[in-house]
Amino acid sequence: MFDFFNANLEQLIVHKIGNKLREEGIIFSEKPQDIQDENMKEILLKYFLSSFNFEKVYRFHHESDLNLNEIYTYLSRVFRMENELFEESSNIARFLYSKSYHPRIKSGELYISYISNCIINGKSTDCIGIFKSENRDHFLKVNSEENNLSIYVDQGIDMKRLEKGCIVFNVDEKQGYKVLVIDNTKSNSEEAKYWKVDFLNVTSEKNNTYYTEKYIKICNNFYDKAYESGDYEKQEIIEKKNQTLNYFSSNDHFDIDDYSSRIIKSEKYINEFNKIIKSSEEIPMSKFNIEPNVVKKEIKKFKNIIKLDNNFELTIKTNNKDGELEKGFDEEKQMFFYKIYYKREF
Repeated sequence: MFDFFNANLEQLIVHKIGNKLREEGIIFSEKPQDIQDENMKEILLKYFLSSFNFEKVYRFHHESDLNLNEIYTYLSRVFRMENELFEESSNIARFLYSKSYHPRIKSGELYISYISNCIINGKSTDCIGIFKSENRDHFLKVNSEENNLSIYVDQGIDMKRLEKGCIVFNVDEKQGYKVLVIDNTKSNSEEAKYWKVDFLNVTSEKNNTYYTEKYIKICNNFYDKAYESGDYEKQEIIEKKNQTLNYFSSNDHFDIDDYSSRIIKSEKYINEFNKIIKSSEEIPMSKFNIEPNVVKKEIKKFKNIIKLDNNFELTIKTNNKDGELEKGFDEEKQMFFYKIYYKREF
């Protein structure tokens, strides 16, 4: 879908953004960077582009009017007139600084670039990249002076890892463009929404990746609630979740009726599941093509383990025809127990 093999870095502006809460301010570059050296262009493009996940696509968003999304508006002006990039880069820097008020947000360099000859869905287009580097690493340097080697420690940017960035493609302008986003902030941290929500204000594009992620999440939440209601035991919930992942991994297409009849089975719960889907504004689709890479990631995250106090763990596998797990309660000991029935031992 995305191809940067022949991409060319046309312009690059660098500003330094501090933390607003600490009143660190902004340092503006007086002019664009000199990037005539082809080797430097290649290194910078690799640094800017290599960390992105090309499967998940976003769009700029605003609750009432897309034109009120600041970054969308700034970049729209640049796409209409490329020589506006330097002026608009200052506006972007000021806006980012206005959102940099969480105490954990680090100061760093803001790179704003114009890149030509990017391929999306087989067609060439331009894109604008906004990137921020925040962390410094130590490097050893070696100097050779009069047949003597000396080493010293210096600090610099680790070009193997980009902390934050977005790439905006000049397509689908009225729908908020196609946008790729990267943010290595931990998702459960307080400042996690600073880049994606407060600064960019983007929402996921509703494609096969989006629907696959959403449906797996809805299915898992659905079974968790069924467990909380007391209608399913823990091992049954694990089996249902495992069967769900097997369904997604063994089928190219998702069909809600087919999934319900094969996995949920209970008419009562099928009706409840359908109500959840119909009431969700995020999931209007009942049929779509399954994105296999999403399923692979979910399988890696899946935990099919029942933890019993601090001493035991049971691993549950679905479609186990050779054994059976039975749960009970011992009145004398006032403790729960599992009985495991099996045919052979390995």
